[in-house]
Amino acid sequence: MLRESGKLEGRDYKLEGAIDVSVDTGLDHGTALVRFAGAVVAADTGALDSARDMLAKEAGSDAVVSAAITAANFSMLDRV
Repeated sequence: MLRESGKLEGRDYKLEGAIDVSVDTGLDHGTALVRFAGAVVAADTGALDSARDMLAKEAGSDAVVSAAITAANFSMLDRV
């Protein structure tokens, strides 16, 4: 879906960046989002705090809320 919407917008998203932070995803604040997503599923609260702070500094508190809601929704869907 992201790849197709990127084509419509003329953007080239690199989905491999979702698992390798050294690859630029092409998303605005992509590295911060990938780090946040990784920290959400890890058992390290310090890493989550750091990733949340990084995302807030780069994209603002609304982005942190949106990213947390998205992660929670995926977790909920797994359980359903």
